[in-house]
Amino acid sequence: MKRRSIVLFAALASALTFGPSAAADQPSLPLDTSRVERGDYNSYVVIMKADPLVVTDGRNLDTTKAKKRGQQLKATHAAALREAGLKPSSIVNQYVTSLNGFSARINYQQAVRIAADKNVALVLPDELLQPQTDESGDFLGLSGAGSAYATGFTGKGVVVGIIDTGIWPEHPSFADVDTPAPPVSGIPCEFGNTAHNPNDVAFTCQDKLVGARQMLDTYRALIGADPDEFDSARDDSGHGSHTASTAAGNDGVSASILGS
Repeated sequence: MKRRSIVLFAALASALTFGPSAAADQPSLPLDTSRVERGDYNSYVVIMKADPLVVTDGRNLDTTKAKKRGQQLKATHAAALREAGLKPSSIVNQYVTSLNGFSARINYQQAVRIAADKNVALVLPDELLQPQTDESGDFLGLSGAGSAYATGFTGKGVVVGIIDTGIWPEHPSFADVDTPAPPVSGIPCEFGNTAHNPNDVAFTCQDKLVGARQMLDTYRALIGADPDEFDSARDDSGHGSHTASTAAGNDGVSASILGS
């Protein structure tokens, strides 16, 4: 449940109409519990049957048509919850671009009810996952002979997105060493939550590190944040900074771990 974007969809009707009492008044129907795996948390991901925007609208998603269909897809997410007698306000994250679905803070029985909806393809438990390797070269299959960089493929001009534990923005791997540029408009640069941790200093994104977003809304709601953690996009463990610098960091930067 880490690092996901969020659009909070407000409830459009009163609890009297769509609350638990309304669901209790409905006739009891047998539900297929085999369709949903029970998770460790009261959080589930619902995948809808309708196609996402990349299928229906292609790569240009900044059109009026694509934006309108995105809103229509979000409306079906709320409708699926209402059909199950639940409030749309339980939605935490909504996905419409490459996946049509949403995550919601609901329990197992509620997830089973949603899975019975004819417009729902799949309901999955939200899982807490951890980094599993410190051998990135072998894991990525990059330890063999040959070098793309040596043959001229430097990656210049490529924008890389990393979903991980965050990033340490001041690291030299992410310095804007060519021609410094101002932040890219419209992209979040979420550093500087000193109210939670005084060491989380502010940082202005630039042409190398174009943006960073914390997407931990479900995690924060269910587990919270320890005082020594950063409640922002700043990296707590170094794993995200390691993977990001491996994928798109500046060349010629020396790496060190515990003085080695």
